[in-house]
Amino acid sequence: MRSKWIAILLIVLSCRKETFQDVSIIGHGGNGLTIHNSIYQANTLESIELALGTEGVEGVEIDLQIDLDGELWMLHDDYLEIETNGQGCIPNYTTSELEGIRFKSIHKERLRKFRELNFETYTGKRLYLDVRHYNACLGQVVDVNRVLNALEFFVNTYSNIHFVFIINNKSWLNNFKTKNWKVICEIEGFEEVGIVNTYLTNYDGIAIRNSSISSDQVQLIKQSGKKVYIFDLRSAKSIRKAFQKNPTGILVDDLKIALAIQK
Repeated sequence: MRSKWIAILLIVLSCRKETFQDVSIIGHGGNGLTIHNSIYQANTLESIELALGTEGVEGVEIDLQIDLDGELWMLHDDYLEIETNGQGCIPNYTTSELEGIRFKSIHKERLRKFRELNFETYTGKRLYLDVRHYNACLGQVVDVNRVLNALEFFVNTYSNIHFVFIINNKSWLNNFKTKNWKVICEIEGFEEVGIVNTYLTNYDGIAIRNSSISSDQVQLIKQSGKKVYIFDLRSAKSIRKAFQKNPTGILVDDLKIALAIQK
């Protein structure tokens, strides 16, 4: 029944003249973070490959966490047991201890290292890397220098890809920007833009929930030379509203609907 209504929605949307070609579509966690009809689990190799292979998708957002050995893993939640058959937090484990963990999803995809992606095939794409700073099991902030060292290999090795870093720990901003990398600061509300400016004047933009920013506020930020990325988009209604605010890009959980609305 749900697929029938989606098909009807896509037909209706295709008849409308409103288009949003200037707004980039970015797969949230690959092919979608919270959408229940996603083919694959978010932040898996399968989900990322599917999204990047979809025409009209500019790139994907990927959540990264670092282990004790300095290896980067792709996982959204703080605790392994939420989505996988593991327990605890990635920063507390060695690489070998994390290998073999699988998601609880229908396909039981493997928990993957970031390095397992097929970077050579992503030429021209953008990888928006949401770098997690917090070890929830210990209640501690991760050493930023360990994270930077791990990421530097990928930036230096794969010049065919555009890397953009999403940071929600403001104290990390300067550490990332001194690398001359593209840095997006995740904020909770428009009022935090001023706070971010006190930490870093030359950051590249913000990422913010759709419900936390208006169309006028989006334009004010863009007029200042910053980019605006909107996330938390789970329905056709929320995706359309985000498009209408004319941000730089949207991080969407349903790529099919987003692509249909964009046209």
